[in-house]
Amino acid sequence: MNPDDIKIKRLADMEANTGSIIICPVCKKKIRKRSYQHVFCSNRGQGNCKDAYWNTVDPSRMDRVAKGVQIARSQVSGLRYHLDRKSREAASFGYEEEEG
Repeated sequence: MNPDDIKIKRLADMEANTGSIIICPVCKKKIRKRSYQHVFCSNRGQGNCKDAYWNTVDPSRMDRVAKGVQIARSQVSGLRYHLDRKSREAASFGYEEEEG
């Protein structure tokens, strides 16, 4: 999963109208948007798309995931750098980062 691609897809899905067909940014499944905040096909149970998204794009969650699957710290740091750079680029286009 490329964090940049799913961030962009999530932003597009957030802008879609309720009732329209959107594609889950994580698994690419087609779903009907049931409410203004509906973006992921699943948000419950183990392996759900909402958790997978936030585990990919949120640095604090990446640390927890890294411990669980024993990813080298250098890989996590590299992902953080990459995401921070892309966040700055997105901000230059007028997108604002959500405060966690």
